[in-house]
Amino acid sequence: MSNIKWFKQILFGAICTVLVFVNAGYVYADTTESSQITITASPSLTQGGTLNFDLARHPLTLDEMKLLIDALQTSGFSNLSLRLGDSERLMYQSPYLQNTNSDAFSTADLRELVLYATQHQISIIPDLDLPSHAGAILKALKLSQPDLYQQIYMDDNTLDYTNPLSIELAKTLAAELYPIFEGQQTQSFVIGADEVPGSDSLYENYLTTFINQVSTDSIAHGYTPIIWNDSILKNEVPKLNTSILIYYWSQAGHTQGEELINRGTTRASVSDLVTAGFQVLNANDYSNTYHLSNLGDLDSENYFLNYLKNVSNPSLFQEVIDGESQWWTTENAQNNGSLISFWGENSSTVSITSITSLIVRINLPLIILQ
Repeated sequence: MSNIKWFKQILFGAICTVLVFVNAGYVYADTTESSQITITASPSLTQGGTLNFDLARHPLTLDEMKLLIDALQTSGFSNLSLRLGDSERLMYQSPYLQNTNSDAFSTADLRELVLYATQHQISIIPDLDLPSHAGAILKALKLSQPDLYQQIYMDDNTLDYTNPLSIELAKTLAAELYPIFEGQQTQSFVIGADEVPGSDSLYENYLTTFINQVSTDSIAHGYTPIIWNDSILKNEVPKLNTSILIYYWSQAGHTQGEELINRGTTRASVSDLVTAGFQVLNANDYSNTYHLSNLGDLDSENYFLNYLKNVSNPSLFQEVIDGESQWWTTENAQNNGSLISFWGENSSTVSITSITSLIVRINLPLIILQ
């Protein structure tokens, strides 16, 4: 047998072991393949303060980003989790997507920003947030790669995570960012996986594999992968790579009624994740979240700041208890870190001065020892 024929047969066999095509749909072969590849999150993430900033919905210039970093250093934060993509816009210039929005940062801009942050003892964590929250990526893909767009479109905001091509796209986009953000004290990458549409069956058969395969790629590049908690099913927890760090914002998400009750029984709790060996960072949607559109309302600002200082601490989570979403459930997440989120919907008139003024008044929550 010639070497070429032998190689073709081996390659064909390898492909067949990964994907099985059924009725023009896809069935993944292995949802636990990444369990053998591990990485440990930096203590500056698990024990420090992190600001999650919604740059995709509240764009800033490079100079304004530097002012944001100055304020984070003043307030004692360790990390900036930077949402670069959402349904509204993509905030970096992707060579693959060829997006042309003028407010997107170039590679040189991002490198300058990372250097500035490092000089101010702040690590920047890039966040693409896939497969949902992908509206801007899909719009760019429709223009630059129309055939691929048709294959991986699930809805206007979601990549079709049942299609392996969506995994490859996620890896391709992440690979554009890995070299830019490497070498920081906290070297992590937010995959996303929050508010993913679909049934429990789709989660079980496809979403877990999407998360694991993109996470494996992230780990191979030296990054701790991060996902949000709300799309993790209890019965899928053992299948996920325990190197993934969890941003835990709410067990119920933005659900009500029967769906909220159902999530209390089917979605992973903090204890489910901690018991399985995951690092969990408190991102409580009630106490740790601020909407930038409320800046200028002194009552709103003071309420938020007082809760962080006097009530909230990293052991208080938002979970479903007795059929209700409660933000004060006590869980031992075994770390002292917190994620504070600034969301940017409807905040276009809010100035960087207003944002930094709020940041420097934040007292990061601490564990209250019993």
